[in-house]
Amino acid sequence: MTNTEINTIPPYLKNDYLKFRDLYEIQIKSKNPENNSKFTQELLDILIKKPSSFAHLSNQIAFAIYFVVKIDSSKMNQFDINSLPTWKKLSPCFTIDKNYQSMVEQLQKRSQYELKIAILLIHIHQNME
Repeated sequence: MTNTEINTIPPYLKNDYLKFRDLYEIQIKSKNPENNSKFTQELLDILIKKPSSFAHLSNQIAFAIYFVVKIDSSKMNQFDINSLPTWKKLSPCFTIDKNYQSMVEQLQKRSQYELKIAILLIHIHQNME
């Protein structure tokens, strides 16, 4: 990632994004995909059992849901993310694998701020790949 790319990330997301990117690179780009899958599944299991476990850890939530969320970038790109969007504006911009919808609903109820940040982190990451 270049400095120019980093500078395009809104300031309120930059720190969480850099933590997410580091975690992503360590886990996904490691040479053991089996461990990556296991790690991701463990995070999802924790989120399912206790969604509040990741309070204030948006980067961890983003990594946990990375493979179960699908971002619609065309919708997301219709608004400015330089300030945190409302849930009403953000929620139509992504879909969740049906097996994890109840978990995300619990996150939305208990940790909506962190979930919004996580969705934005995934969106930024996918646009920079």
